[in-house]
Amino acid sequence: YAVRLLAGQFPDLQRVIPQSATTTVTVSRQALTSAIRQCTLFSGDDKKGFKLVSVAISGEGDLGLIEVKASEAQSGEGAAEVSATVDGEPLTVSLNGPYVLDLLSALEGDTLQIGLSGPLSPLRLTDPEVEAYVHIIMPMSVLGS
Repeated sequence: YAVRLLAGQFPDLQRVIPQSATTTVTVSRQALTSAIRQCTLFSGDDKKGFKLVSVAISGEGDLGLIEVKASEAQSGEGAAEVSATVDGEPLTVSLNGPYVLDLLSALEGDTLQIGLSGPLSPLRLTDPEVEAYVHIIMPMSVLGS
């Protein structure tokens, strides 16, 4: 493979990465993967083909909880809970389940740290064991909710 340097103005990616979060969650990568995989089965495609899951973060400290839900008229409802360490305020975001599963399957660490600042703000996902790894996920806006 050949590598070629392209000249031009590129966007400043550091501006896209959230530098702070009002809520920080530390969770088992495997447990979160299982919960999202289970609920994505119940998530119907929206008009654009996304399989949305709702992720609600609540609790404080080691008593934190992530509740993943999805529902669809024909397939029913799915819900799963995952214990987590939560620092900050409760939040609920809607995510594209298959996209999050792709990300989680690419990670190798046992834990995952998620930083959130609001239901429509970018989520910052990091592997605490690999400082250089940062992934950004934009939540989905759900009309009528």
